[in-house]
Amino acid sequence: MEAVLGEADGRPGALPFVSHALWETWRRRNSAELTLEGYRAAGGIDGALTRTADRVYGELDAAQRRVARAVLLRLIALGEGTEDTRRQIGRAELGDDPATAGVLDRLAAARLIILGAGAADTVEIAHEALIAGWPRLRDWLANDREDLRAHRRLTEAAVEWDAHGRDEALLYRGRVVAAWNDRDQAALNKLESAFLAASRAWREREGKTRRRRRRLLLSGLVSALVVTTTLATLAIVQGRQAVQEHDFVRSRQLAAKARDRLQVDPELALLLAVKAVRMGPVAEAESVLRQAVVDSRAEATLLLSGQLPGLDVAFSPDGGGLISSGLDGIVWAWRRSGVSWHGPTMLRATSKLQRPVTSPDGRFAASGGLDGTVQIWDLAGTAAPVILKGHQGSVTAIAFSPDGRHLASAADDGIRIWNLTGQRVERVLAGRRVGWGRLAFSPDGRRLAAGSPTNDTIRIHNLLSELRCSAVPEGGCHLARPGHHQRPAVAMLSRPGGRLPRPLNRRNVRTVPIQRQFESTYQGTNTPISH
Repeated sequence: MEAVLGEADGRPGALPFVSHALWETWRRRNSAELTLEGYRAAGGIDGALTRTADRVYGELDAAQRRVARAVLLRLIALGEGTEDTRRQIGRAELGDDPATAGVLDRLAAARLIILGAGAADTVEIAHEALIAGWPRLRDWLANDREDLRAHRRLTEAAVEWDAHGRDEALLYRGRVVAAWNDRDQAALNKLESAFLAASRAWREREGKTRRRRRRLLLSGLVSALVVTTTLATLAIVQGRQAVQEHDFVRSRQLAAKARDRLQVDPELALLLAVKAVRMGPVAEAESVLRQAVVDSRAEATLLLSGQLPGLDVAFSPDGGGLISSGLDGIVWAWRRSGVSWHGPTMLRATSKLQRPVTSPDGRFAASGGLDGTVQIWDLAGTAAPVILKGHQGSVTAIAFSPDGRHLASAADDGIRIWNLTGQRVERVLAGRRVGWGRLAFSPDGRRLAAGSPTNDTIRIHNLLSELRCSAVPEGGCHLARPGHHQRPAVAMLSRPGGRLPRPLNRRNVRTVPIQRQFESTYQGTNTPISH
């Protein structure tokens, strides 16, 4: 007794554990006496109940273990912030199948549960100590606690439903019944299963009723909507037909304009054709668009926002740069990357400019100022331009020497040769006030040709002397750079009647050595001379 009292001392609720430990000691006795050895063999207060429960559970097969687990969990009332307690239930709640009856008998024989007899056909756990003292049962309660709470609510709802004549008003609704689709239902008894089945059937019927009502309502709304839509559609269609007819007429007009411009201005024709197709996909517009695409020769279109017309343009020698100027006197620069052009960038200047050119290496750009200055930019940087002063009046023509070390500029007061290294005038070429329109250096840089569109002359200068070409009849000429000859030469195109021969060939272009004068007249028509 001292060992029993020593283990029970200071432990609230120890009596059930003592009772079970003594019962297990009695069951293990070898005589009419209870011995300390038998008490310790039974496990004492701490181990007797656990050993009994584990022994009985271990003797069951897999199916019986599932039944035992379900029975024991039903016999526990889950505490809300308090300890879990045992729950007494009617035998009917567990069902009447033989497997359940066999498990109940074995649990009762081990004094783990108590079976009521006669009218009190009940089942309950023998000692609440089993709830706290058996680790396996505690694990079941911890792992399935939320499902056990839902099961308890289902049990209570099913009992109430059955007690009120299975009234549909007491069935589960909405998400409550839907939640049971994802839960294990193997532990439900017949009444609980019937309750869930009735709840699902009612939900299905209600869903069909709601859908039927919705269809009827939608049918009415659709009928009203059809009438309204039909009337609105007729009005919209008539309006669209009127707009479409107007667009088709406008598209045909644009297509006709585009066709008229195909030979004169293919790029404008292409723009007009695109606009015509966008206005209305008529056959005439699509046909002229296809032809305009074929005729278009533009690689890119570069736009200058706000620049006045009258562009002068010049490529860099490698074709990767482009500069331009307009009547507003502003010079712009682009750079090409692949097939794309980037820019424009406005070159900083101190006056209005014209006639832009690039140096042979493409690094520098120069342009003549209306104030008589020549302005030179380093295209690789952002510094202010170098300004060369000396002319009286607008600079009308500029040319770099082949080596890029000299620059020629022309104005009404004559032609100046600038040494770019020292940024000074190296020579002023005499000449009357004729307004030179073009300058060109010979490939060796020793000679300079100047052409005027107003006085019918080409003047060729070398650093030591001048030779003047005879007058070209009927005014003006176009200078072309000479080809590869043994001696420096210049090509002259004449234009009787003010027309440039076209196409150019050996009959209307002659290359003449510079050492002799020349005068030639070639017949031709078509295009006026322009720069």
